[in-house]
Amino acid sequence: MSPRNKKKLISSSIKKLKNSMNSERSSLSEEEVFKIEYDSKIALLRRENLRNDELESVIALRKLYANRIMYFAIGWSIATFILIILNGQNYIHFNLNSSVLNTVITISLGNVFALVVVVAKGIFPINSKT
Repeated sequence: MSPRNKKKLISSSIKKLKNSMNSERSSLSEEEVFKIEYDSKIALLRRENLRNDELESVIALRKLYANRIMYFAIGWSIATFILIILNGQNYIHFNLNSSVLNTVITISLGNVFALVVVVAKGIFPINSKT
């Protein structure tokens, strides 16, 4: 059962308990009232536990993807740096025109920056409840 379905089930059971508690309170014994209140508190605790579990999984995914973004950006920067080094060292006959090299560097760094910004904003939204 998905967390949302569990939340809906728990919320509906809480509502049923509250409704039954309000309508039957006068005809119930103290023990029955205590049992209903106890069950409603247990349902609330379960709902909070589900919310905490959901938050923990979101945090774990955010950490995972934040690390992946960082490693990808580092790898991309290293690849661009290697391209610059290979162009500077002419012993393997790798030679790019300076305008081509400037274009590659600019586009590569722009793409990495844009990727990091877009993905980071998606993973870490500013106005998020989680």
